[in-house]
Amino acid sequence: DPQSWVDRIIGGLLSNASGEMWVSIDRELPLIAEASPQVFLQSVSRSLSHRPPEIMDMFKEEPGLFGNVSHHTGLLWALEGLAWMPSYFKNACLLLHKLATLDPGGSLVNRPLNSLKEIFKAWHHQTLASFDERVKVLKEMLRRNVDVSWALLKSLLPSCSSGTAFPTHRMRWRMFWEATDLSYTYQECFDVYSEVVDMLISLCDGDETRFSDLIEAAPGCMRWDRERILKWAQGNVGEIRHEKNLAWNTLRRGLNKHKLYPDANRSLTGEELYPLEQLYNQLQPNDVQARHMYLFNEDIYYEVLEPSSITLSYRELSHGSIAGLMATARERAVAELVEELEVERVLELRLEVKYPWYLGEALAKVIKDEQDLQSVWLCLEDDAPHIAFAHGFIYQKLRCEDFSWMQALVQELLEKGYSDKAVANALFPVRLGQELWNYIDSLGEGVQREYWLRISPYFNGLTDEEIIVCISKLLHYQRFSSAVVVASCHGAHISSDMLIDVLRRWATEESQEPRCLTGYGIQGVFEELNKRTDIDKKTLLELESLYLSLLTQDGTQAGVTHLEEELASNPESFVQLLKWRYQPKNKDRQREEQEGLSAEQRQNATERSYLMLEAWRKIPGMREDGMIDETELRDWIKSARALARECDRLEVADMHIGQLLAKYPEDSPYWPERKIFQVIEDINTKELK
Repeated sequence: DPQSWVDRIIGGLLSNASGEMWVSIDRELPLIAEASPQVFLQSVSRSLSHRPPEIMDMFKEEPGLFGNVSHHTGLLWALEGLAWMPSYFKNACLLLHKLATLDPGGSLVNRPLNSLKEIFKAWHHQTLASFDERVKVLKEMLRRNVDVSWALLKSLLPSCSSGTAFPTHRMRWRMFWEATDLSYTYQECFDVYSEVVDMLISLCDGDETRFSDLIEAAPGCMRWDRERILKWAQGNVGEIRHEKNLAWNTLRRGLNKHKLYPDANRSLTGEELYPLEQLYNQLQPNDVQARHMYLFNEDIYYEVLEPSSITLSYRELSHGSIAGLMATARERAVAELVEELEVERVLELRLEVKYPWYLGEALAKVIKDEQDLQSVWLCLEDDAPHIAFAHGFIYQKLRCEDFSWMQALVQELLEKGYSDKAVANALFPVRLGQELWNYIDSLGEGVQREYWLRISPYFNGLTDEEIIVCISKLLHYQRFSSAVVVASCHGAHISSDMLIDVLRRWATEESQEPRCLTGYGIQGVFEELNKRTDIDKKTLLELESLYLSLLTQDGTQAGVTHLEEELASNPESFVQLLKWRYQPKNKDRQREEQEGLSAEQRQNATERSYLMLEAWRKIPGMREDGMIDETELRDWIKSARALARECDRLEVADMHIGQLLAKYPEDSPYWPERKIFQVIEDINTKELK
């Protein structure tokens, strides 16, 4: 019996296989499984029964060339292949379920749970097993691991299933005669959905998260399944402990989307929304804090709005009206919170909510009492992110008050001994401008320093003179990265001397803020400088040298045009780069050249010369239109080769000259340039060619 003979061979291979063995045969497992299905399934099951399972070593990740890698793909393909056959379908799926239970997770998308999702997908199941067989196996898996079963079943619902299917592995020989062009009928899909809904309901077990998941999926289900879920939910809502109010929040988001986008695909309207609205009202928390906290933990309009406040579609609402509805909802919420919890407790909430700015903004519309205001001013000592509460409060007050109100507040803070940080925090929400900065200058060095060290470097709507003041202050307080950001946005209105100062100080001085290489900003400043005619060449060469690593990156627009021109016109500069990058054969000459230089200096010089030689594209003697001045090119090469010969670097000089000539642009009307070919033939060295 050939099958028995193969089974004995595979059995000998997999019997008591170690983790190392499983890993080593990963790629062969699909063929091994096809050759001996029963023995393979038994071996996988036996390994999974051990503690720890040897086969799970296949899921361990290890560093690879392009990221972490693991060795379990072959195992999944083997089980996917067997799942196509009805005779092996049940065992293959149960093993995948067990693997999903033990799966440690990882960077690879191929996971046991994903294999199960593709096998059971209602509109594209990938097995020859019948509908009844598939449902029977799903029911058998239910209680083996509830979390895995829940994730699988939920993914099979129409509202949770993506519109994409990925092919599973198919056996090559055992399915040779099988008809695998499956037909998928709407009725069978609907039947699968209904069975899945029943199984999900049976798994809920009073769990709040699962209850919320079902409510979220209900609108996307078939009408009869949706009605089944909502009827069950209304009858069992009292058995769920709604500690996090997940279902209530889920219903609010869903109702808002349906009301705001009534024309969207699968959107529910009118009577279809009524059961959801009933359940939403039924789930509304009695606790005032639980009822309103979402307003300060969400900032997307359809998550914030109260469903009952939406009477028009999104198309009929302006951005201003939506913002108004959100602001009104938050103001009403804060009024209730203050009434029931008192101001002190509301102030404590600033430390708990995700968006304290909105809480402060709403509170400013509600409280007027002087004692309450004093409690708010204490929050000015907060640090980020909680300080956003005080900023929102003052920002809202300034909408109704003039600058004199802020001056009175600052005076009060100073008289009561608030710190410089608190005073500066009070000033951050004020509209930027010369009036504010003149006032800050009158408050003393401590407040000035706190303000300018922490002000955001995004200054819009200011005059050119005010922008210059901003940059001067940022430079004074050594915020060089922020100065670069401002200079790149407003460079056309800033003097060349100031732009040069910004770049020079960023590269050479210690900063009071984290030194982040703002590549886009620095390129913007260089692009502006390259347009100017009032800057001497020496300064431009210095700046390009300071930022060589950035300006030579792929995709950089500014480039190092002035350094390239220097190399193309001065052979001595080219040879100096060679001396930094390459050592001479003569050791005495090497010691002489490196005398007085530290190891770090030599390393920096080598790296900079490498970057410059790689980025260099301007050929000596080449005009803007691409034409080559042959005399100029030959004179430059002659001088460069002579200088290179003197310092014992002729071979590497020829190599780089050849690389440079090969960079002649192919889109030039003069390409191929015969003058270059002739120069190469005349020199005729192996290194240059």
